Amino acid sequence: MEIDQILETFEYPPEGEFPRAAVAAALTRREEILPHLLGILEKLLADPTPYVEDEERADHLIALCLLARFRETRAYPLLLRIMSLDEGAEALEAAGGRLLGNILASLSAGDSEELMKLAGDPAVDSSMRGSALHALVTQVAAGRLSRDEAMRFLAGLIPTLPRDEFELLWLDVGFCCLDLCPVEVYPELKAALDEDILDPFAVDIEDMEERIELGIPYALERLNARGYRLVDDVERELTELERFAPEEEVDAVPPYEDPFDDDEDDDEFEGIPETYERQGPKIGRNQPCPCGSGRKYKKCCGK
Repeated sequence: MEIDQILETFEYPPEGEFPRAAVAAALTRREEILPHLLGILEKLLADPTPYVEDEERADHLIALCLLARFRETRAYPLLLRIMSLDEGAEALEAAGGRLLGNILASLSAGDSEELMKLAGDPAVDSSMRGSALHALVTQVAAGRLSRDEAMRFLAGLIPTLPRDEFELLWLDVGFCCLDLCPVEVYPELKAALDEDILDPFAVDIEDMEERIELGIPYALERLNARGYRLVDDVERELTELERFAPEEEVDAVPPYEDPFDDDEDDDEFEGIPETYERQGPKIGRNQPCPCGSGRKYKKCCGK
C-alpha cells in the first residue's frame, strides 16, 4: 500500500471498522510515514475547525496513536499546544480521558512537568486537563513517575478546582485518586461528595474505603489492568473508541403483548400522548455522563 493510499484510508475509514491493513502498512514504513503523521498534527494545530466540523474524519486520531506507538517525542509539544486550544480540545474530545492520557504519556519521554502545567491550568478545557491527569497515572504505571509525586500533585490540585456541581474535572481527579489509592485525599474527596461536587455514581465512599483497605501496593499492581498503559497496540487502543468499535448485532426483541389487554377499550385514548416523567435528576449537557465514560453528557448518552 502506497503512502497516499494509507493516508487516504486514515482520513475516512468506514464507520465501525478499524483500518487494519493501512495501520499495518504504516507500522512497517515508519520513516516514510512519520513526516506525514506529524504534518497531520501541524495541520490540526494551525486550524482545528475542519476536524471539529467533520466528525467522520479520523486521520488525527490514528496519527496520534501511531506516533505514540513510535514514541515520537516531536509530537509531544504539538499535542500539548493542540490540547490548550478550545477548538483543539473539541477536535480531540473523542479520544479524551484515558486513551489520550496513554498517548500523552507515550510521547512524553517521561516528562511530567509539562503535564502538570496543563492539568493545573484553569484556562484549559476540563476534559484535556483530565487527560493530562490520566497521563500522570500512566507514567506511574510505567515506572516513570513515583506514586507519591503524582498524589502530591493531585492533593495540591484539589483545593484549586471549581466547586460547581458535578464539574467534569472532578470526575477525572476522583478516578485517578481512586486508582492510585486515595488514602491521602480521602477527607477532601468525601467533602466533595457531601457537597454534590463529585458524582457518587462514579466515585463513592464505599469505593474509596475499599481501595484504601486493599492498599497502595495492590493499587499499583492493578494500574495496567485498569487501562493505564503506554501505547503498544494501536488496534487495541483505537477500537475502544466508538468511531472504530465494530457494531454488535442485537437480536430483535418482539414487543410485549398483554394477554388480558382489550384493544377495543383503548380506542378512545388513541392519539393522546403519555405524560413524560424524568427518571432521576436532570443532567446538564456539559456535565459528565452518568454512564461513567468520562465524556460530557452531550457527547455520550445525551446525543
